[in-house]
Amino acid sequence: MNRATNTPVRRSQSAPSRAPRAAAAPKRMLGRPDVFVWLPVAALLEAAWIFMLVAGSLPVTLGLVAAAVVLVVVDCWFNR
Repeated sequence: MNRATNTPVRRSQSAPSRAPRAAAAPKRMLGRPDVFVWLPVAALLEAAWIFMLVAGSLPVTLGLVAAAVVLVVVDCWFNR
């Protein structure tokens, strides 16, 4: 209120009262993996280690390692 004339004070509509917001950050392709994904990953890697030592099976070992990597990547993708 304007005290002298007892009328409301009008603000100019041309100038914004705040600075414009910064552009939103682009969405990341992958997020951080959860803590709980590391338990099955550790189990898969341990199984791969056992298969390599006991059975000497390289294809099974590579498959288990690939499954562990895929598990982490999928978890990161869900957490983006």
